[in-house]
Amino acid sequence: MPLLQNLAIGKYYQTNSLIHHLDPRVKLLSFISLTISISVVDNMWGFLIVSSLMAIVIFLSRLPIRLLLRYVRPMLWLFLSIILLSVFFTNANTESLFSIGPIKVMWTGLYNGLIMSYRFLLIFLGGAVLTLSTMPLHLSGGISEILRPLKKIGVPVDQIPIMMMVTLHFIPSLFMEGEKLIMAQKSRGFHLESYKILKNLRLAPALLIPLLRNAFRMADDLAMGLESRCYSGGDRTYLNELKFTKTDFIIVFFAIAMIPLIIVISL
Repeated sequence: MPLLQNLAIGKYYQTNSLIHHLDPRVKLLSFISLTISISVVDNMWGFLIVSSLMAIVIFLSRLPIRLLLRYVRPMLWLFLSIILLSVFFTNANTESLFSIGPIKVMWTGLYNGLIMSYRFLLIFLGGAVLTLSTMPLHLSGGISEILRPLKKIGVPVDQIPIMMMVTLHFIPSLFMEGEKLIMAQKSRGFHLESYKILKNLRLAPALLIPLLRNAFRMADDLAMGLESRCYSGGDRTYLNELKFTKTDFIIVFFAIAMIPLIIVISL
């Protein structure tokens, strides 16, 4: 199942590592700090520090490099699109690489596109490590605890983690249903890869319609299950309460301290 194998969202890779044993709140706060740091970094030294920290996190998580590369592969089209848009639509008074009619390809556009793509790559790797090293149930619990202060101003804190957990559950389930539909259609002589792009668009309803039907069926089963268990969206209790350890405090401190450090280096 190639589509399902290249999907990192909602999947959990079990192994014995420091990152896997961290509190989910620590991993969420560290990911937010990493995203902010990647967004504000603006020079070579800052990118070197952020890249080194990402490499250390991947090493400590003990996640296979091939696994991460397989998840990055479907995002190559996004990185390439960012580079092309930046190359062709950046107007700057710098030396041009070449020109296509009135459109000039500038060195500045190429540089900005590469930098932006690398930012997205680092953020995507951080999100992949977060989802692969944290079970969806623990991740929703961590989100609920982080957002709990917002409950005083009327934010539905208890419903947000449930919606996120259901979303994380549905994404791989829909991909699995799509794979089953493709295999079922192939058994009937339906070979999508052998047709041209325009014919693929005309044949897409043969997959989309039953996929939507199965999605509505799964949503209805989930609603019936929640209703039969008298779910009302109130305060949740946990079998294992989340507790910070000394290691969690140290990692949170360094993750938050990284933001002003990157800002100072960028300045």
